[in-house]
Amino acid sequence: MSEIMMFNGLIMCGDSDTSDFAKESACTSSAAGSGECEAAARAQYYHNKLLATLQILRNKEETVRVQSESLQLAEARIAALTERAAALRADLNAKALEVITVSR
Repeated sequence: MSEIMMFNGLIMCGDSDTSDFAKESACTSSAAGSGECEAAARAQYYHNKLLATLQILRNKEETVRVQSESLQLAEARIAALTERAAALRADLNAKALEVITVSR
């Protein structure tokens, strides 16, 4: 059976040691169907590998989603700061013009 583990903040799927032991002991007890057992073990191996790959893809998809949200927030913050800088620049220009007008 596949077990889900957390690694560095990511969810990973993998085989537990006990399930590997159970598969091995089940295979050795039936020597007559060893070809079937090998095929079943290979199928289980590739199934687990596909599950792990699927989980990696889900983790990457989540990472991209979070990065996209962060980028949107950064772009909104840059736009707000740019707007504020333009307003401050206009205010500074108005005050500079006022100083020039008063000094004359």
